[in-house]
Parts: sequence; C-alpha cells; structure tokens
Amino acid sequence: MMKVTPSGLRSHLLQHPVTDAVSMATFILSLRGIGPEADPNMLAGLMGGFRRLPEVVPGYSFKELWDLLFSLAARTHPLLRGAQHRGMEVFDDGPSLPILSQNESASVTLTRAEIGCILANACLLNLVDVEHEQSIGSLALGDIFTSSHRVAVERVVCLLLYFVYWADPDHSMLGDNGTCDTVTFERVAQGMEEMPKWEESTRPIDTAGVRVHSGVMEESNCIGFADFANRDIHIHCVIGSATQEEVLFSCCPEAFVGLLLYPRLLDGTDGSKSEVGVIRNARRVCSYTGYDRTFTAGPPLSTLVSHDILVYDACYSGQFYRRNLDRDLYKAYLGFRAVPDISTGKWGCGVFNGVPLYKFLTQLMACGETGTRMDYSAFKDEDHCTMCIDALECIEGWNEGQGMTVGSLYTLILDVVQDHKEWTRASQFKEAMMQRLRGE
Repeated sequence: MMKVTPSGLRSHLLQHPVTDAVSMATFILSLRGIGPEADPNMLAGLMGGFRRLPEVVPGYSFKELWDLLFSLAARTHPLLRGAQHRGMEVFDDGPSLPILSQNESASVTLTRAEIGCILANACLLNLVDVEHEQSIGSLALGDIFTSSHRVAVERVVCLLLYFVYWADPDHSMLGDNGTCDTVTFERVAQGMEEMPKWEESTRPIDTAGVRVHSGVMEESNCIGFADFANRDIHIHCVIGSATQEEVLFSCCPEAFVGLLLYPRLLDGTDGSKSEVGVIRNARRVCSYTGYDRTFTAGPPLSTLVSHDILVYDACYSGQFYRRNLDRDLYKAYLGFRAVPDISTGKWGCGVFNGVPLYKFLTQLMACGETGTRMDYSAFKDEDHCTMCIDALECIEGWNEGQGMTVGSLYTLILDVVQDHKEWTRASQFKEAMMQRLRGE
C-alpha cells in the first residue's frame, strides 16, 4: 500500500519540483517528512547511482527517466489511466495484492505498467509493507538507497536502468495485440503423494538435449532461467549484495514484485506440498559483469530478452540423504515441467554447500523425467565442465550404448551415497560417482 496517494504525489510535486537527481532525493526525503534542509546524501546509494548512470548510459536524459517514473508512480501514465483491477487495488486503500498462498497452485497476472507503478513507488520509498498471516517479503529500498557500498550502488543503477529502458521509444510495454503486455507470477504446489517413483522411472536420460558450457547462464537462449533461490524468494528483502538470484532480479526488475506475492516456499515436510515459483515473461533490461563484490551494472539491452524465471530452492544440509535427494529432485521436476528448456547451473551449491556434480545429476534426472532441454553453466569452472561432459558420455554409452533411464541413474546415485551420507568434501562424491559411471 502507498504511504502517499497518487493525488498526494501530484500535489507534493507542485511544492517540491524535481529537475535533477538532487531535487529528486529531496522530494523523496520530503515524502518521508524530512525537511528541505536535509542533506540529499542521506540517500547515498541513490545519489551514487545517479553519478554512475552517465558512465553506463552516456547522454541519458534525467527528464525522460523522471517523467516516466513519476507518471507510473502517480498513475498518470496512459497505460494506467482507469486501471481498477488486479493488483492496482493495492493503491486505493482496497485489498492488497493477491497473495499466492502456500499449499495452493495459483497465479497472478499484472501488466508491465502495473508492475512499473509498483517499482516506481518503491523507488520513491512510498510503499508500506502489508502484514499477512503468511509472511511475505518487502520492497523497501531504504537499505540500498542509503548505502554507499559499491554493490548497493550498482543495484540502484539497475533500478534506474529499468526506467531508462522503458523510456526508450524503441521499447514498448504493449504486446502484439496492442494492449499492455503482462507478467504472470505462478505458484506450483503438488502433494508428495504425486511425486514420481524415481527408481521405477523408465524415461530415458536424453544426453543430446543437454549442453554443458563454462560461460555465464545468460549465454543461453532458453526460455526458462533458473533462480537459485532459498525458500524465501530473494530472501524477502532488498539489500546490497549480489548473489546469483540478486543479480538476476537486478537485471530483471519486474521479478522484484514477486517479493510481495510469494510467502515462503514449502518442501513437502510436515504434511505440506512441495512448491516452486514461476515468473513468466519477465523482461531483462540491462547487462552486467562480475558477481558478488565485483558485480557491475551494464548498459540497457538493445534486443528484447524475456525469461520464464524458475524459483526453486535446494536443501541446506544433508544432501546425500535419500529424503533430501527426493526433495530437491521433486523441486527441479516441478520447475522444469513448466518450461520447454532451462538455463541453469550450480544450483544449491555456494553457500548451500551442495556438491556440483551431485546437483548436476539431480537436474539431469529432472530433465529426463520432464523432457526439458537443459543448458548447464559450469561458470568459469573448466574442471567441473569437463567432468559433467564426461558424465554425459558415460551415461550415453551405458548398457552397451542403450543409455540410462531416470530410474537407473537414481538407483546408481543411491548406491554410491548409501554409506556416505556424511561426506563433506565434493571430491569424495565425484571420485566415487565417476568410477561407477565408468564401470570401474
């Protein structure tokens, strides 16, 4: 919900005109009740973002950026006039955005202009967190707007680039039918009793449908794009860090609205269903380089790139226990089933401490069960890339060239890990698994 209504924003602008980044910061601070004498550098991240923006987009127009941002925030944008449906009710003291409740499969569709309205108000620090019995996330941007940390500043740059992108006349929020294009947020929930019996599956592992490479995930032209999430999408807040998920959302800002829609994803424990999220048709607006502390925003994209983002979380620990293999495999299955192809990588590794080869094989089985094509990024890890390719060759030549089924690979993995559930080093699993795949 908005702190200041659209009419209130318009009235406030008459009192506090905005002509540049400094006056914009003053406008935002005044919305929060901070007087005109306030130092704009209280919003160090926002000011830093505007200082960086000319380096990323030489000759950008502040006026065009501000005019679009404010027209979206105040609902004077042509594509928002008269909007009284779907999520826009959140700004009229009516119902909040419809929540994608736990244990239910459901979806919410918003127009790009409606999403722009939400993001514009977030950039004015003009959103109020809504309490809900199922805890949802927050789009409060105060953490990155007030921080001078370089990663926070780069994330601010990406948000500013969202408005630069849509202010470009070459980019239209309209779809092919002349109406405003849409983004759909889906929650997929399925009971554990419906989980496939992996060990009995006769579906083949289609190695020809898998491409392993050492580049970035963005090199792929797949429709599906993996979000290496935890159970709270984008950790339910926006801070100055740049994990794989945070980089993805920074470059595809429409996905941020998911923080307001998705309560925690469940995983089938305690009688719940297993759940994943799908954000369909999210537009990628800018490029980037680096990762974590080296993350750097790049220019707006000149070509149209949209993703179906798969939000699926991996287990935190005990990955070699069968229950957790089943948990993660079911999550990947539910996500991959929603797209014809997927660009993914070392899901559940990093801070989740997953073994990359183990997670590769888990996703490979999900592809086999769903028939989904996979582009797998080893991300600059040539040794891992080579090992995954070797594993595919072994699987293709398995059983005198007949290949493997999902069931046979699943059973082989269980055989390898049955006495080693407490392995802590990736090398232990890699060596044992590759020996078995080679028939040694």
